[in-house]
Amino acid sequence: MDIPGQSELQHRIRRACLDEDARPLVFILGAGASVGAVPGTAEMVNYFEKSLASDPEDLADFKSTVRTLDGAQQYQAAARFLIERAGLTHLNRVIRLATLRARTPTVSAELARNYLNDESRLKDLEDDFAGWAIPQGIAAIARVLSRVPIDVRGPILTTNFDPLLETALHACGIESYPIVADGDGSFTYPERPSAIVPVAHLHGYWRLGDTLHTSAQLERPRPRLLASLRQILTNSTCVVLGYGGWDDILTSSILQLVAEGNQRLLEVLWANHGPEPTLGALRGNDLPGRIQPYVNVDINSLMPAVDNALASRSKYRLTSALFRKNRQAISGCTPIDTEFRRFEMARDSSPARTLAFFDGREPNWGDIFGGVAAPLARSRAILGDALLWEIASPGYLIEGPTGEGKSTVLKQVAGALAERSEYQVWWANQGDRVDVDALLALSVTSARICLFVDDADLHVAELAELLERIEADERTDIRVFMAARDTDWRRSASRYPIPNGRYVRHIVNGISLADATMLVEGWSAWGGRGLGRLADISGSSATRAEHLYQQSLGAGESALLGALLSTRYGGEFREHIRELLARLGRVALPGRKTLLDGYLIVCAVHEMGLGSTAIEHLAWALGLTEAETLPLVVNRLGFEAAAQRHGDYLAPRHPRIARVAIELAEEFGRPLDQVLHDFVADVTAHSVGSRWGEETLAVVFAGQRIESEDVAVAAMAGAVAGDPSQLRLRCAQIGVYRRFEKFDLAEKVCSRAWSDFSTLSDTRIAMRSFYREWSRVVGLLGDYRASAALNACALLDLPEADRNDRNNAGRALSGLAFCLQQLGPDTLQQATQFAGTCAEEAMNIATDSETRAQAERTLGRAVYDGYQTAKNDASHRQVVRDSVRISLTLSNTGPARQLRARADEIHDLLFLLGI
Repeated sequence: MDIPGQSELQHRIRRACLDEDARPLVFILGAGASVGAVPGTAEMVNYFEKSLASDPEDLADFKSTVRTLDGAQQYQAAARFLIERAGLTHLNRVIRLATLRARTPTVSAELARNYLNDESRLKDLEDDFAGWAIPQGIAAIARVLSRVPIDVRGPILTTNFDPLLETALHACGIESYPIVADGDGSFTYPERPSAIVPVAHLHGYWRLGDTLHTSAQLERPRPRLLASLRQILTNSTCVVLGYGGWDDILTSSILQLVAEGNQRLLEVLWANHGPEPTLGALRGNDLPGRIQPYVNVDINSLMPAVDNALASRSKYRLTSALFRKNRQAISGCTPIDTEFRRFEMARDSSPARTLAFFDGREPNWGDIFGGVAAPLARSRAILGDALLWEIASPGYLIEGPTGEGKSTVLKQVAGALAERSEYQVWWANQGDRVDVDALLALSVTSARICLFVDDADLHVAELAELLERIEADERTDIRVFMAARDTDWRRSASRYPIPNGRYVRHIVNGISLADATMLVEGWSAWGGRGLGRLADISGSSATRAEHLYQQSLGAGESALLGALLSTRYGGEFREHIRELLARLGRVALPGRKTLLDGYLIVCAVHEMGLGSTAIEHLAWALGLTEAETLPLVVNRLGFEAAAQRHGDYLAPRHPRIARVAIELAEEFGRPLDQVLHDFVADVTAHSVGSRWGEETLAVVFAGQRIESEDVAVAAMAGAVAGDPSQLRLRCAQIGVYRRFEKFDLAEKVCSRAWSDFSTLSDTRIAMRSFYREWSRVVGLLGDYRASAALNACALLDLPEADRNDRNNAGRALSGLAFCLQQLGPDTLQQATQFAGTCAEEAMNIATDSETRAQAERTLGRAVYDGYQTAKNDASHRQVVRDSVRISLTLSNTGPARQLRARADEIHDLLFLLGI
């Protein structure tokens, strides 16, 4: 019977992720998953041997006893030798040293030795998850888990010591924490789905506790751990990758569950790297239907293939069957209850994560529940109002500029109310619509229902309806707490006005001295790393708080965040941003781009006055799907306090950060003009053949609005590179060159466009604009003959172009009048009469003041030169005809030469002129 291979396993895993009744997916990973990044068993024996180099006797004995063995026997014998001769602490140090090989760039041996005995420094290295060389298979597993609903995300079980799984999950925006199972201890896994993915290290973890290597360690009974594993594996689909099936606690769990038959619903998909199934200690067991082996499987090609398949098929199904069963209630909202608090408290509270919050990272729930976020005065004030429930307003709006702590205040109030049993607290999920009917359908009980909505401007339609119905139904048991940036709220609320009587407005702008005191106390708990340059200020905490407070007064918009940056970094802020950019540059995205590429796009768009970056456009530029961009880019930039998401857009966390990042970009080989050129090119290319919405138009034609010459020119060149078939993009490029007086370059674009004319796709809508743009360029170069001829081309009846209209006709007539006047009677006997007539008619039909003003100036000079208006319409009509006909003979430029024979076809123009 043929054994299925990698293709079949790929399809089976995809089905396990997409089935509506999908069970929890538990990945079981062995050493084969980390090969290439951390040493395998054979290389580890070399590490063990090198660690004995200082003792010749031990080294000789090691070679004579261990090196005579093969495979797993040699590895276990080597580990046993180190434990017996040097001790378990020595062995753990070697494991740490070997694990650090997965750092990129590689940690030097001297630096590594400085880290080995300092667990906190090892934790800092682990938190810098951009600095780990993560194998493609592990990185793809993390991406797969980011695509599936949380009720399908089972825990990960591994016999590996390294942190590569945790770092890969964090890079995808998935919260994770290691469970170290080096003894016999049970560990809990939530009965209700949780977004957090625990990683159980069954043989120990590189920086915590002891690591297990020998058969005596691996085979000893661990009944409580066995019970935990049996609970996790029950009713799950297990995917075994890179694991040889050692006779250990994991294999024992699988054997027991299989032995229990249908009482334990378990399906194991066991991948083998070679052509034959090798199930280790499970060999010889009759396991039909329970364990399905697959052969010739390479995790580093299998899992990226699964990820690619899911990218086009999966959608994060928050309403899948298991999720609906466990979380009934309100669609689009998360209950902030005891279990939610418990799991959020399990979030990683590492120094790196905490310091990122001090640097301005948006708060997560772990910051709130763990006390990392200092209680602000505004939080206490709003909480006090809310507790006076009977007289409280139905709604509260916290508004202010970016970076003033609105989200922190909102979460602090929500967290405080959630601790009280009489309050039922709900948090609106970002990107989801709040189900107003479901919220109002909650039965009226003694519980007080509180809905919290951040970025409330994105939910203003639901909130307007909800507050109106709360008032109409006299629902005194519901309160709504909202937060929004002031400018966003005003813009959105103008479309869905909410009467002021339905909510109370709280303005958050700056900090009080009491807030500064609380912030400094929180930072002080982390010593010099928490205080930053503030530690250099001598005196008490009160002195430092006063300094912070004074800094906030002069920080302008984003006073709170601006003060944080100024006080924590001072003159070293630029170096801080340089280090940030270096970290982002080490985070490789699928394809050839890095996280730095994404961040510089966001900064460049903001710095050039173009606003926020659409996440969809960012995905196009980075070669990702939008579903990939959220965990791989948006979440990571949020963690770094570098950018913040607002609905479907991403913006720099603070203007000062963006400004310095752009100044430093060239050091990283990404000058601003190149960043915008590539971004505009990618967005334009991705939208070829589709109708451009307002957001895409703003990017494609960004060069027209940018003030910096080099950047504007580069952006417009990017648009043309992205879609060279669009004549209107060539016209915009000509206009940009003309604005910066690069007339020779503009003329080259005109000539090139004419030579490509037959291949362009939008000549019908852009032809007349092109002729006018070309005429302006050659006129500015002093060739008034060619300019007059091209203006005349724009005035003809052109069946291959859109019909002439008042806008085009007015501008072309005004331009023609000006050129004819510049040529004068010496060149053209009737120049004054032609110029005056065309200028007079242009004034009558022009739709913009600039064109009318130019025509008026031309007419005034013509009158000075002796122009007399024609006596009747027939005379006007004939002068206009002669002006166009003769102008077409003044130049042999391409369009004039081609259209000269159609000089009398100006019926649309005469109709517009009413003559």
